[in-house]
Amino acid sequence: SWRVAYFTYLGGRGEDEATAIAMSGRRVAVTGTTASDDFPVSFNAFQPQRNAQGDIFIVLYDPKASGLDTLTFSTYYGGELSDTPASIAAGPGGRLAVAGYTNSGFLKFMVGEASLQAANRGGTEAFLVVADPFKEAPASFVYATYFGGASTDIANAVAFDAEGKVYVAGVTMSEDLPDTDNAHIRRPLSTGDGFLLKIDPDKLWFDSFLYGGYWGGNDLDVITTMTVTAPDEVWIAGYSFSDDLPVTPGAHQSSRRGAADAF
Repeated sequence: SWRVAYFTYLGGRGEDEATAIAMSGRRVAVTGTTASDDFPVSFNAFQPQRNAQGDIFIVLYDPKASGLDTLTFSTYYGGELSDTPASIAAGPGGRLAVAGYTNSGFLKFMVGEASLQAANRGGTEAFLVVADPFKEAPASFVYATYFGGASTDIANAVAFDAEGKVYVAGVTMSEDLPDTDNAHIRRPLSTGDGFLLKIDPDKLWFDSFLYGGYWGGNDLDVITTMTVTAPDEVWIAGYSFSDDLPVTPGAHQSSRRGAADAF
């Protein structure tokens, strides 16, 4: 019969909400938002204090340990306004990647010569942060960047490949999204398109930018989730109002049937 193998509360005296979870070997990675000044952080937290009313938390648990030893890693992350993590992934070497969206103009550790995009260009901007929970601070911070244009950009999904590269997907309303020469679609096709980003977190600035492009059709398309099965082999899913998406031969359903269909 089913039983509870592990359960814990996580938080401080304020409001705390988990938004995503992933497995990292035997450990459990969790991200979410916190309004607590006393949220439990680990000795190697790269941001040990809260910056704003609602900051992100990134936590790694070892449920095989007990008591305080279960908390392998925990840190705040955020800027001066609201920051919302939508997805977390675990990669090679135990690294963790978190993606979401933020209204903060200056997220922590965004540096012009290190981040692909060090400034918020559009008000609500997608972001990516990569952490190494097994290193001491400040080395527990690996990489961070905004990603977006002059309008709203939201990251909904993040994943690693076996080489440690990081993929981010979501939706953009921007007409000036950063793109690469190898992008499948380099310009927006509607007022809201999906986007796909590939980053090498061990490289700096534009050297970290391996792929960026739009994905969609003649109406709103939103990528909500993603999985990576091999380097450069990415499966995306979401919902679409478009009726001209590139349906492949032998597809289960060749045309949109409702106002919005899944894809």
